[in-house]
Order: sequence, then C-alpha cells, then structure tokens
Amino acid sequence: GAFLIIRMSPIISYSEVALGILAVIGLTTLALASLVMLTQTSIKVSLAWSTTAQMGFMLLECGLGLYSLAMLHLVAHSLYKAHAFLSSGSGVDSFRSPTIASNYSSFKPGQLIIALTSGGLMAIAVGFAFGITIQSEPALIVAGTIVAIALSQLLLQAANVMSNAAFMLRALILSAVICTAYFSLHTLFEMALHGSVLPVQNPAGFFEDTLAIAIVCVFLALLLLQRMLRCGSSTLVGGLYVHFYNGLYIDVYITRLLQRVWPAPIYSTRTSPFATEKLTGD
Repeated sequence: GAFLIIRMSPIISYSEVALGILAVIGLTTLALASLVMLTQTSIKVSLAWSTTAQMGFMLLECGLGLYSLAMLHLVAHSLYKAHAFLSSGSGVDSFRSPTIASNYSSFKPGQLIIALTSGGLMAIAVGFAFGITIQSEPALIVAGTIVAIALSQLLLQAANVMSNAAFMLRALILSAVICTAYFSLHTLFEMALHGSVLPVQNPAGFFEDTLAIAIVCVFLALLLLQRMLRCGSSTLVGGLYVHFYNGLYIDVYITRLLQRVWPAPIYSTRTSPFATEKLTGD
C-alpha cells in the first residue's frame, strides 16, 4: 500500500505521470469512500470505509510528493484505527449516552465563510512560521488548505454548541495547537526520513495547478455534501443517501467484471440419478 509507494519514492518521483495518476486515484478514492462512510449504520463497516478513504488520502499525499507527510499519516492512522476497531463494541453505549445537543441546520453561509477564513489564516500563519511558501513547497500549501478546511469544521462545531466568546477563544486556541502540531510532526518526519525518500520539486504547470485547484474544490464539496447528508431532507438528498449507503454499487460492478473475466462454474441443483442409486445400494 502506501508504505510500499513511500519505499519506491526514489523511482516514482522521476515520473510526473505516475505521480499524477497516484494523486487522481487517491483523490477519487478519498471522495467516494468518505461519502459512503457517512451513510453506513454498521460501526465496523463505517470504519472499513473510513480506512479506504484514509488510504486514498495517503495516495494523494504520495502523488503530491509529500512522502514524509504520508508516512506521518500512515503511523497516526494505524494507531487511531486500531483503537477505533478495538473500541467499536462500546459504540452503542457511547451513542446512547447523553451528549450536548447540536443543531446542524442552524449553520449559516456566513458562519461557514468566517470559519473557512479563520482556518485559512491560521494555517497560513503557522505555515509561514515554519518557512513554508508557495514558491518553495507548493504541495504543502495544498495540504495546508486541507488543514484549514478541517479547522473550519472544528470552529463550526464549536459555534454550534456554544457561541459565547470564551468558548470560541478556546476553540481558536485548540485549532492553533492542532495546526502547529501538524506542521511540527511533518517537520520531524521529514528529518527522520531524510535520505530515505526523494523530495519532489513540484514544477509549476497547467496540470499541477489544475490538480491543486481540483483538490481544494473536492474537499470543499465534501464539506458541503457532508452537511447535506446530515441535515438535508429533500428528495435529491434522500436519493443520494441510498446510493451512497449501497457503496455506489462498486462491489456489484467489480463482481460482474470478474464474472466476465473468470466465469464461475455453475453447479446444477438437481441430484444425479447415479448418486441416488449409490445411496440406496441398488
């Protein structure tokens, strides 16, 4: 998986086509799997789709040349997902336990814009403190934008639960700590993997710029679609929910394709008369 690609980075980094294919496949996998995950009712099935989405995210990071970030993602996800699967049995109890009421339908477009702006400014400030610029590491700018979108989710949830100034200040401080930890751990992993992976000098070109814009647009679209699936009640949302719940029928298409390539033998359900004679002793 991602670990093998990281180990093969000295070879893959010389092929821009291979990096582009990795990024596109990773982005597509991430987008589809994350939406399917939101509609699942089984905890373990949801975790399985979550793992698929995270693997797509790692492929995307490798496609952008962020091998140290992909390694950090791999280690962190392994620890988190191991805990998630081991504690999945208590998920029902956690669901039944009392929680703070939240109303996602109370979000307004203005709140979303403010949260995205706050997250973006925070990611830019912290990234600039670590010496990250669009000229030196453009791929990390894309990763920083993804971090900004994630921070906006945290700020939106904080505003939805309690909108007083003290609580929002705590949410902003927590967001700053998360953003700083993200870039700090990336720097540590980059130092640890120095010499083992070949850094990619992302050239400025039409494909690279288009890919960066597509990545940002996909994550923004995921943010809006997640909100629609959670609180939407229209016919369109209901139809999308059904299709995503069935995994967009990907397994059905793959099964049909495999049946055409390797058709399974068809066994008759009728009992052979010779077998009957042997059983009766005639």
